Amino acid sequence: PTMSIMVDDVDQDKLPDLILGSNFFPINIQMGRYDGSYGTVLKNKGKSFEALPPSKTGWSIKGEVRHLKKINIRGEKVYLAIRNNDVVYSYKLIKK
Repeated sequence: PTMSIMVDDVDQDKLPDLILGSNFFPINIQMGRYDGSYGTVLKNKGKSFEALPPSKTGWSIKGEVRHLKKINIRGEKVYLAIRNNDVVYSYKLIKK
């Protein structure tokens, strides 16, 4: 399941893109935990969205993401993925 969504224009095309953080571990033992996602960047194409692979964005997070936050460091966007009971990941998305 998607647990956090952030809206940001990641490719500077004036269209709002979506960054998703996922996974949920505390589920009953019969179902197993939901840990199949590494997060997703959805590029806004105007009337639809395109899921970009991690090889194009660098966005790949293991664990339970609970919150996404954008900060600026020396004028550059840095995205933080805050995970449940774990370290915080920081990312600068690949610009192609």
